Amino acid sequence: DFVSKHGFAPFAWWRIVVGAAGLVAILAFGL
Repeated sequence: DFVSKHGFAPFAWWRIVVGAAGLVAILAFGL
């Protein structure tokens, strides 16, 4: 399947990107 072929890195990086974007949005909009 996808995970065994590609490993966990892509998913981990995606989570980091989403988390960073969310943090930036919170800081920018004062949420």
